[in-house]
Amino acid sequence: MEIKKPGCLILVSIAILVATINPANASTLYVPDDYPTIQQAIDNANVGDKIIVKAGTYNENVVIDKKVTLSGQGNPTIDAGNSGSVVLISADGVTFEGFTVKNSGYNWGDAGVRMTSSNNVVKNNDISNCNCGIYLHYSSRGNSITGNDILENYVAIYLFASSDNEIKNNNLNDNECEGIYFSSASKATVEGNHINNNGYHGIISDQSSTVTVKDNVIDGNGQDGVFLYGSNSFTLTGNTISNNDRYGIYISFSSYNEVYNNVFENADNYYVYNSVNEWNTDKTLGKNILDGTYIGGNAWLSPDGTGYSETCTDDNDDGICDSPYTLSTNNIDNLPLAASGCCGDPDPPSEPTPCELYDTNGIPGIQLPETTKAITDYFSEQIDLETVIAVLTCYFNDS
Repeated sequence: MEIKKPGCLILVSIAILVATINPANASTLYVPDDYPTIQQAIDNANVGDKIIVKAGTYNENVVIDKKVTLSGQGNPTIDAGNSGSVVLISADGVTFEGFTVKNSGYNWGDAGVRMTSSNNVVKNNDISNCNCGIYLHYSSRGNSITGNDILENYVAIYLFASSDNEIKNNNLNDNECEGIYFSSASKATVEGNHINNNGYHGIISDQSSTVTVKDNVIDGNGQDGVFLYGSNSFTLTGNTISNNDRYGIYISFSSYNEVYNNVFENADNYYVYNSVNEWNTDKTLGKNILDGTYIGGNAWLSPDGTGYSETCTDDNDDGICDSPYTLSTNNIDNLPLAASGCCGDPDPPSEPTPCELYDTNGIPGIQLPETTKAITDYFSEQIDLETVIAVLTCYFNDS
């Protein structure tokens, strides 16, 4: 019996698989040119299609239930009229970008953008007047939230039992309660955001873990800049946490967190209860958040200029205070950053004296060959008479 080679069958199978994953016939649909509403365009799209929505106001609730790219042209507005979520993303791998999103309902779970799926990109949107600006529901993971302005909502971003998400380079300001709320969430990165002037907390975490919070500005929030309750394995570094009304950072029943190389500048910088955390890393050569030479602990500043980092001694001028800063038992910053002299213009280096300029052979004092060089430089008009006389005077004095 002849055994048929499976090569053709394998090639056909691969071709079908590739076509399914990345269909060659992906189309671009336009709203309102091809379809009058966004939802009609989604309903008629195929997986992998791109839907471009032109400028205008679209009064609808949008459900994205297949992998498509939904892109706004000219910043179109989606207005849900205070009913339900404005946009629900229930399919994986969706890109949603370039929209103004507003007026969700105010029931639990209503949001400007609600995600119940994974590996989505939500970027460059303006989201306002919603219950949650963005809500990541249970098991929603691997999402990227970048470059959005999420302003004047009840909560800007709420993550419930979701993981592996990144929140980068957003403006999360002027929301009624929280900037970012982690609830039973894990493995997130919060980086490069401005989280300012929210009614309660800049960032709040309840029973969450393994979150990196770095290089954010967290300023002027109505209670705490960062609030951790029952939350572990957070890393906070490179943040400026300032002018928050209650505490810069509030930590309760939360341990194994690392907090280093941040600026705290609040009337009350911290509250720690029943928690054990690390407040510095090892002393490491590198530019710290105050432009100093070493990375270690945190800068503890005060709006009136009397913070620990502003008043500590630093006798060896390494930018690290000579003594640790004790927040509470088992919570000690062993390498607090010294702020004195960190932020002004450095004094210009002094000009070398003529004798210092010509003392180049490694032997203390001016030697005869160095006077000869000075005389030669004078006759070649590289130095003036005053300089050569000074060098000769040093030579005779040293001799």
